[in-house]
Amino acid sequence: YGLLKKLVPLHAMFGLALETMIVTPVSVAFLLQRQYGQWEEITVFSSTTLLVLGSGIVTAIPLLLFGAGAKRIPLSMVGFLQYFAPTIMLLIGVFLYEEPFTSVHAVSFSLIWAGLAVYTFSRMKRLQKYYRKAS
Repeated sequence: YGLLKKLVPLHAMFGLALETMIVTPVSVAFLLQRQYGQWEEITVFSSTTLLVLGSGIVTAIPLLLFGAGAKRIPLSMVGFLQYFAPTIMLLIGVFLYEEPFTSVHAVSFSLIWAGLAVYTFSRMKRLQKYYRKAS
């Protein structure tokens, strides 16, 4: 997704509008079918249906910002930054909602971030070597 956002020469707003236009009809049909079960019975919207349909606005803002940001930074940085959202969700789950965090979770989490640290370190070394050659 990040690569596609980076390569497609569209303004972030137009890209998001295009994505939304493609997905909206299928999503609305699915939600209506799911809510009412049969197509013939769809006559009145419940407050839940309206909230679900309206939640697209809340979802669109971060997607719009992501699309705009992905154009401005290197793709490797986009990939790296996408590890922060799950990490923040993990921290909220463990500390705010008191979700269980076992030793298996800790090892998995540590290995992921150790891999990111190795990648970042190697990238920084490569950049230092590049700048030394350039100067």
